[in-house]
Amino acid sequence: MRTNTWLKLGLTFAVGIGALTGCSSGSKEKPAATAITSAQEPLAIKVMTIHYEDQPPMEGNQAKDYIEKKSNVKLSMELVPAATYDEKLNVTMASLDQYDLILLKSGIKDPKFEKLARQGAFYDLTSLVKGKKNLEQNIPETAWKASSVNQKIYAIPRPQYAYGNGSANVIMRKDWLDRYGLSVPKTIDELTNALRVFRDKDPVGGGKTIPFVTFAAQNDDAKSIFGGMAPIKFAFGMPNNYKVENGKAVYAIETQEYKDYLDWLKLAWNEKLFNKDAALLKNQQNKDKFLAGEAGALVYHVGLLGSSNYDKLKKVDPKAEMVVLPAIEGATGKKGVNQSLGFFGSWVIPSTVAKEKAERIVEFLNAQASPEYEYYRNGGIQGVHSTDIKDGIVSRTSEQEKLGEKEKPSTFLLEWPLDPYNYANSTDPQVNKLQRSILDSFKNIGVLDTFSGLISPTEQKNPDHEKKVDALGLKYVTGQAGWDAVQKEITAWQQTNGNQIGKELLELYQQ
Repeated sequence: MRTNTWLKLGLTFAVGIGALTGCSSGSKEKPAATAITSAQEPLAIKVMTIHYEDQPPMEGNQAKDYIEKKSNVKLSMELVPAATYDEKLNVTMASLDQYDLILLKSGIKDPKFEKLARQGAFYDLTSLVKGKKNLEQNIPETAWKASSVNQKIYAIPRPQYAYGNGSANVIMRKDWLDRYGLSVPKTIDELTNALRVFRDKDPVGGGKTIPFVTFAAQNDDAKSIFGGMAPIKFAFGMPNNYKVENGKAVYAIETQEYKDYLDWLKLAWNEKLFNKDAALLKNQQNKDKFLAGEAGALVYHVGLLGSSNYDKLKKVDPKAEMVVLPAIEGATGKKGVNQSLGFFGSWVIPSTVAKEKAERIVEFLNAQASPEYEYYRNGGIQGVHSTDIKDGIVSRTSEQEKLGEKEKPSTFLLEWPLDPYNYANSTDPQVNKLQRSILDSFKNIGVLDTFSGLISPTEQKNPDHEKKVDALGLKYVTGQAGWDAVQKEITAWQQTNGNQIGKELLELYQQ
């Protein structure tokens, strides 16, 4: 078997990133922004990154101008919609010299990106991140591990709270629940019942009500069949990809809980609890339908309770209210949220970029990870996009709110200080407190992939190894195939790649 990167990295990372870069991980020096000499010409950086909202203007944008002046850079930003980002990224890999900085959504450990790193397509950043205190102290050790190949750092992770991520909770229309005398669901059965009531009572009218809006399966959550259904998945006791049972690696699709989960999806589909176009919708389009007042529930994070989202919903229905459900429990009391390696996406610099420019780009990212950018990340420019921030709540005038929505300051913060309450974005003190308490509660129910960060050589060679299983699973849910066909495909997967992948991952995990 081909020697895996993680066999080499295990001992190295046991003492943290300091051992890899030669820095002391125990330094008590206060993080400081790395100054970029103003005497230098502004550094032109062409960036490709993912974007989830309406795009801000690039010309005359005060938020962008602020970052450029403060850091002595000139940003050329290509903001690619989330729905098409994977496709765009694959095309970009064939012509990397178009950009100076590229965001890899899934990180360097994606087999196709790791292969490119080994081939020298990305800049070896190991020596460049050495001594960059903000990056070292903000980014979790687990994230650095997942950004390295052959003991070399090829990507700079964007730190993220490790629990919940973007698909942590079921969020519902509280006003609809109240209208029909329903309590906030706590279990799968209560949720299902509420969705049936939404369907039958049709609060939107004309048969247009969508009880639960979801979207097509995504590469990062394929086992959910429909993307971002983690709360439902964990309520049925499904593992987060892999678990170890009786000394054997067990993948989610091999468990009884997987079938139980698909059976619920099948029930929801048959009973018209999902939107008809669920298998076609792309990421984030479910949010748009929910905020347009068309749906009673979706899976999202607590940031949906933010004032700007509420405003959009209330324009459609002034009486609209949202409620975040507690972690949904299954019949056996199981529940959970995703637990990640502590980052979302990572930056790579193509190896075609000149060394001096690469050094300055790393300095720029290190500067943005400074605590001095904490205010900007949440409030934009003080006095322009907000008035003040107190106890995590941003104060804004209505004009500042509109300007912030238009200019979107956080778009131009490519790296940032780690903030466990990033999604606590409401300006209402009570709602903000609720958001924080929900985020805090995740620590007790996090479900981590046992083999998170490990890469199987067989999986590297066969990145689409489970594609047929996923396709049959979706057909089973939508009534186009029986369970026997799904089980037959799972057995075929085990015999061709599945068993070998599990064996390799278990060996890496044990070592």
